[in-house]
Amino acid sequence: MSEVKEYITITDDIYHYASGYFTMNKWTNNGDLVLLRSKYENMKFPNELVYYSVSEQKVKEILCTNISGGLSGGYLVYNDIVYILTQGKLIALDLNTKEERTVYTVRKGDSWTMPHITSDGRYISLHSRVESKGKFISIDTQSGEVNISFEKKFLPPFSTANHGMICPANPDIMFFAHEGNTQYITNRLWIYNKKTGQMRNITKQKMDENSNLVEFFGHETWAPDGKGMYFVKYPQSPLKPTGLGYVDMETGENEILFSGYPYWHVSVSKDGKHLSADTMRGCFDGTDLSEVVVADIAERTETVIDVVHSTGKHPCHPHPHFSLDSKMLVYTIRTETDRTTIKIAILK
Repeated sequence: MSEVKEYITITDDIYHYASGYFTMNKWTNNGDLVLLRSKYENMKFPNELVYYSVSEQKVKEILCTNISGGLSGGYLVYNDIVYILTQGKLIALDLNTKEERTVYTVRKGDSWTMPHITSDGRYISLHSRVESKGKFISIDTQSGEVNISFEKKFLPPFSTANHGMICPANPDIMFFAHEGNTQYITNRLWIYNKKTGQMRNITKQKMDENSNLVEFFGHETWAPDGKGMYFVKYPQSPLKPTGLGYVDMETGENEILFSGYPYWHVSVSKDGKHLSADTMRGCFDGTDLSEVVVADIAERTETVIDVVHSTGKHPCHPHPHFSLDSKMLVYTIRTETDRTTIKIAILK
């Protein structure tokens, strides 16, 4: 997996293309993709959701013409069903039968985003943010009933709770992040447990002898087995090493696994064997470049498979994400002609 057999670029003169957030699957069972596109720079609304055939290298079908959920993408794919936030509803669209059904009707005043799903496909989590208060729910995809519902707001000046992600192995547990200036956030990683009703910070970030924070955490994703989370310890952290880390849910102990690059976001393959990540290279060398890296967890190797143009704004973070069989990687780039563009690396 350390070499690339072929690159495919998805672009044209009409649309900007993006692949949504890195923690939400966008691959179909046969290795095709569901992607966002827009005629407007920086993916301003309205956004379309399209089916892209990797083998034919073309858009085959428009799935939705008015997707909501923000630039991070209000959709995910599970077992060839696309769950889409659109026009006040969460719908399920079967890519094979074209059958569409409403899973959940959004209450007036709510604005949900970033769906995540359990590994059995039974529960989907959503979150929203209103005046810095995070609202989190999970929904039974069969009955439409709400399984988890809670709110969280931290003390000012960094009051935001977001990045809600249901645990893939336990529908009673949801992760959320304490968002804000990571230089000052001492308690970034949290979970809520429905059975106990408790919220807790799942790992400690270190401080120096003067109580200054020396570990800056962010951009988390669940391990596929739900026993831990991968996260990034940002390169600006005074305490080294920095890089791609893992926290054990039971013990709260964290470990930096990979530190070869100034990492930014991390995702994990479905089989749990590899991580894919992008980097903040441009923040340190004055360019707009970012490396795309594949890391082998067992071998502890880090391999750069591409160097791409990026920007500091969504949706132009690369956000690399493995296909279901780990043979391809999809990520978003910014071309030299200012097109938001998808790139696919087919791995050897």
